Amino acid sequence: MGLDWTLLPKPKEGFEEEFNAILARLDARDSSEELLERFYEISVSPEETLGCPRIGIDEEATKYFLEKIVSSHREDPDHTPYWDQSDEDLVKDNYGKFVPDLIEYDKSTFTAFGPFRALAGYFSFRGKVVANSPLLPQTLRNLAYTRMDPERMREYARKIENAAILNFSLTRNVDDPRAALQEKVREYIEQKRKLLEELDGVALESDQEVWEYPIFFSKHSEEYDEKLGWFDEWMQLKAVLDAAEWLRFWADKGHTMEPWY
Repeated sequence: MGLDWTLLPKPKEGFEEEFNAILARLDARDSSEELLERFYEISVSPEETLGCPRIGIDEEATKYFLEKIVSSHREDPDHTPYWDQSDEDLVKDNYGKFVPDLIEYDKSTFTAFGPFRALAGYFSFRGKVVANSPLLPQTLRNLAYTRMDPERMREYARKIENAAILNFSLTRNVDDPRAALQEKVREYIEQKRKLLEELDGVALESDQEVWEYPIFFSKHSEEYDEKLGWFDEWMQLKAVLDAAEWLRFWADKGHTMEPWY
């Protein structure tokens, strides 16, 4: 079973009680167009929380949309007629949409790759790496599938981080795995970069590109797993520590984690 951690909007200040009441109704599948409209009216999205620029509102977002997104679609010989509209009409049709590519954000190390990424959300986290972690007891792994408000997110982050570090330290005889982790990750990324070039012929420039490259959808996945493996012991530890950091980051921003599976 797959699992992605997504984010719910948070209530605007002063609307907490109404927000929670509407959310309860939505959970009970008691919804209407008017109710959803009101919910988003009194909510703050994760994109708004991080200050993502918006198409048609912020000049940098509009420029990025036209120069990067629109142009890339138009250059595709198989693009749909939608992208042949005028720039003005495309901006109008996409007015207000957020462009998260223009902000600095590095907390979602393990994301759900397309076509799931768009559905799970740009700031989602691949909760499956926690739910399947051999470094965690089953009770903590099961909790990965439950909704958590900010307080529970912080507590869960503390528990999975402590459990993973303790388990790793005891079974691998490593006194301070956190201190040694960065060097291991650097080594892992370099090995992965070389293997990707060898198997897929790709030349990835940034570490983030290397980290997120969806090798498990590649025709070489079996050979890749045999040579390097998607997770070795150190990457299993990093996955849990990244998850804890993601949980704390968004908890401090006031958002709730919603599991999607």
